[in-house]
Amino acid sequence: MQVVSIENKESYLVGDVNVDFLQKSNNTVFKDILHLYGFIQIIQSASRTTINSHSLIDIIATNHTDHVSKSGVIITSFSDHSMVGCVRKMNHLKFQHRQIVCRNYSRYQPGLLSNELKHHNWDHLYLIKDVNLAWKYLNSVLPVSFNRHCPIIKKQIRGKISPWLTTDLKQKMNHRDQLKRKAKRNNTDQDWNCYKKEKNRCTNLIREAKQNFHKNLLSKNVQNPRKFWKTLKSIIPTKSFRTSNNVPYLENDDNLKCYDTIDKANTFCNFFLTCAISIKKLNMPFENFIWKFPSPILPKTLKRFTFKYVPKIFIEKQLKNLKRHKWTGIDDLPACLIRDFAQAQYRCHLL
Repeated sequence: MQVVSIENKESYLVGDVNVDFLQKSNNTVFKDILHLYGFIQIIQSASRTTINSHSLIDIIATNHTDHVSKSGVIITSFSDHSMVGCVRKMNHLKFQHRQIVCRNYSRYQPGLLSNELKHHNWDHLYLIKDVNLAWKYLNSVLPVSFNRHCPIIKKQIRGKISPWLTTDLKQKMNHRDQLKRKAKRNNTDQDWNCYKKEKNRCTNLIREAKQNFHKNLLSKNVQNPRKFWKTLKSIIPTKSFRTSNNVPYLENDDNLKCYDTIDKANTFCNFFLTCAISIKKLNMPFENFIWKFPSPILPKTLKRFTFKYVPKIFIEKQLKNLKRHKWTGIDDLPACLIRDFAQAQYRCHLL
């Protein structure tokens, strides 16, 4: 109990302790010990009943009563002791909604974007001799057009993944939201009653979907203890470590703690650039010898570097083969817009 109290772990003490909790004067030492370590006995009715007496000696004590929704005594016929049980809340933690930055494609028309880029004056781009300055200029022109046709917005999403949320259930939830908007707009008793009825129906369906999903997960892994407890931990969430600004960071290494998106990218880049040197230092001297003298079978590169002409058709083909659903890089230029930009008939080609 002392370790549990120090680490503030959620614990349950269940069993026949032969201490009657219906009588305050019975074994006050044991009750004081429970109270000292923050345990509260949640069973209130008698668990053992005979002709001459009734007592509460089968108990459930916990140090987190706010996580228990129900508790009580279940009468059985095979013993004079009744069963005690409790229902623990599965989702006692409230997951905060997350905000993501994305583009709004609801009013996006590829033809308008292509037409705008087609009539843009690209003469200044051809006059630039430095490729870095040319890319900087291009990167300043494209986002302006992209933001005009596909503005960047902040969207609120769920803080927890909900795999039990099916397409049919989402449609019912959308119908519920439509009824709510209609009730607010018309403000009639009939519309409000329809919305309340649909709301209660959706609530019951969501609870049933959660229960069935979790039951199926547990039943599939009941023969494998490791997967069973892993599934149980995913169902019953625990508090995760976060910084004071509610921004997660890498905890394994003090040198990898970073909060900004660009800093994270640079940190990973530096790690992969130096990982070969780190592996080399940790390896044995024989492996170090191999590092110093590579095998002559490896192909040798030419010492002289030369530029080769890249035709415009090759660049357009590579741009048109971009996958639309690829993640946006640190330049914030979506692949789908770049692909539409390449398909447009204009004079500029990427350097």
